[in-house]
Amino acid sequence: MAINTPRNLARTAAATSSVTLYTVPAATTAVLTSIWVTNTTASTQTFTIAVNGVAFLAASPLAGNSSVAIDVKQVVAATQTITGFASNTGVIFHLSGMEIV
Repeated sequence: MAINTPRNLARTAAATSSVTLYTVPAATTAVLTSIWVTNTTASTQTFTIAVNGVAFLAASPLAGNSSVAIDVKQVVAATQTITGFASNTGVIFHLSGMEIV
């Protein structure tokens, strides 16, 4: 029987070049369910999030001092990664989901 466990997959300030935000553990499937991105700077910034090397959100603009919530249901297989970066380290990523073992 599969065990579904809710997880905070990533909660971190963005880097300005692509970094791994989350790696699905071996023998596990993950479901990315929500992405929150917060821009803590006064200026518009851009952000990119990719799933297993494929851009999911590419160079998406986010106004200064604002947030966006994205509801998704994206399956991510064992050992695959979710990566991201932004134009400024004042952008914060919050990724939530489920791990299925």
